[in-house]
Amino acid sequence: MPKAIQQTWQQVFTVILPANNWQIALPIQIEYYPPNFTGNDTDVCEIWIPIV
Repeated sequence: MPKAIQQTWQQVFTVILPANNWQIALPIQIEYYPPNFTGNDTDVCEIWIPIV
């Protein structure tokens, strides 16, 4: 899972934000891991980024 989250962050900053002309609104980014998160390949977490 750590490699997947690193790749996702890279995708967010190098592709998603620039492609949509979005900018980070605050210098805060959150990774949310639900209580049942175990780190398996099928687990899901969320990335929260304030944008403008």
